[in-house]
Amino acid sequence: MIDAKAIVTHWRRDPIDEWRRDQRRQEMIRRYARTATDPRADNHALAREVEGWIAGELEALGHVVRFTTHKAAYDLLIDGRLRIEVKASRWLPDSDPGRERWRYQANIRTRQKTADVVIFVAVNSRGRWPFIMPAEAVGNRRSITIRTFDPTYYAGRWSKWLLAWDVLGPALESAKLKTRQLELSEVTN
Repeated sequence: MIDAKAIVTHWRRDPIDEWRRDQRRQEMIRRYARTATDPRADNHALAREVEGWIAGELEALGHVVRFTTHKAAYDLLIDGRLRIEVKASRWLPDSDPGRERWRYQANIRTRQKTADVVIFVAVNSRGRWPFIMPAEAVGNRRSITIRTFDPTYYAGRWSKWLLAWDVLGPALESAKLKTRQLELSEVTN
């Protein structure tokens, strides 16, 4: 007869399994911490906030502003004719792990010729800085990037469009013959 005490004295966890469990636990903590602290985690909220701010600024300039739905090809319709694409970005580090560079950056859809004007808003702790530019100025670029924390000191390609609200006048004139009817699925207000 076999003595049960002689065969199994105590049970121990496998150290490899323990290590894997700890690794999974640490990964979950990192995922949660990244979404809780990463400013990119609330990009949608930032976009809606900036669109509302731009709409308020345009209404203060005397324009009638309509919001479009989330899936529409542009964000705002001004005076029933001018299509506006609004993009926002916070001051973020480059995605390349070895680089110590920061930037404001947004992807642009103007290659599809959907908007007449692009408004790119750089958001930092000091405020919001809109770059108002005609879609032709963006051309076929896929993104807009600004690498200066304070956009008032920026002297690159997009600097002439900083606070250039006067771009809207000529853009509205050229859009005068292009009166647009929004479909019911595109209008939100």
